[in-house]
Amino acid sequence: MDFALSEEQEALREGVARFCAGRIGVETLRRLEGTGFDRALWSALAELGVFGMRADDAGGSGLADAVLVFEALGRALAPGPILWSHLAAGLVPGAAAGEVVVTGVEIAADGSGPFVLEHLDVADVVVALREDGIERLDARAILAEAGAGAERAARPLDPLTPVHRLATLPRGEPIGDAEHAERLRLEGATLSAALLLGIAEETLALATRHAGERHQFDRPIGSFQAIKHLLADAFARQALARATVYAAGVLLDAPGTHPPDAPDASPPHASTATPARRVMPTASAQIQAARPDDAARRAVAAAKLIAGDAALTNARTCIQVHGGMGFTWESPVHYALKRAWVLENGFGTSRHQAEALAAAIAASA
Repeated sequence: MDFALSEEQEALREGVARFCAGRIGVETLRRLEGTGFDRALWSALAELGVFGMRADDAGGSGLADAVLVFEALGRALAPGPILWSHLAAGLVPGAAAGEVVVTGVEIAADGSGPFVLEHLDVADVVVALREDGIERLDARAILAEAGAGAERAARPLDPLTPVHRLATLPRGEPIGDAEHAERLRLEGATLSAALLLGIAEETLALATRHAGERHQFDRPIGSFQAIKHLLADAFARQALARATVYAAGVLLDAPGTHPPDAPDASPPHASTATPARRVMPTASAQIQAARPDDAARRAVAAAKLIAGDAALTNARTCIQVHGGMGFTWESPVHYALKRAWVLENGFGTSRHQAEALAAAIAASA
């Protein structure tokens, strides 16, 4: 598969990476512990086009381009409910411009709780993905109605991702049908995988740099065979993750290009995939323009599964290469591992994606 990027895509990814390098450093992450949200940074991300890049009036970029943006955001561990606001840009007025902050929740088929919502205390709108469609709820009203029943985690898994746990969640205003809900789940899983890919890449880079700088016995620890093996395995994991994540973005943009009965067919060049515009609240027309097929669903499941493993394992490897320093709060490496844990649980865990992938393969055999 040829996933070479066009000049425009390279510029897009590098532009987001430069922005993150200048605005989201370790000191920023430490300052935002406990809240995970900064209004000025949020406005800057909106101005950069992170939320509305796939809107028609922004040129209608495809999901493959969004994957590159979220890969760079993942490397920087960009805080806030960025993924949900991006997904809701065509459904919730003001989300694309960053004027409305959107968080979301996936509802089980039986509608049962409890429900865990990220960044609920700074969100304006909650988007609920149900089996029968998409609903919009007022975030402040949910907090007011839940009262003491809205339990805010005192020590969340990721200090930059505060969460609330609710026993119940009311029904909201319908803004999309079941087909659109499935589409958003697939897009959410793909962009989550892109964030995980970024974490896998950044932790590899941090480990490699430390291995070259840290000396023991008058030699850089990267010269020792055990460290070389750790870094080589980490490189292989992130390379495989990149291929699967890019494939998912391409196949969701242009379903049908790699049909299930042609396993040796190559998907289109990433830069030539026909972008599908899916931004208007009336979801039927936009979904018909690029309805996901079985190959796309398999690609998404594989991307989330493989990128999740790469991020978690590379983060652990990075901590191991850093030695005792890696296990301290002062080291920034723990942010990456904790963010990977959070992303692993959204839009299908590794177990869920593995079961979905196995079922899809068995069905096509």
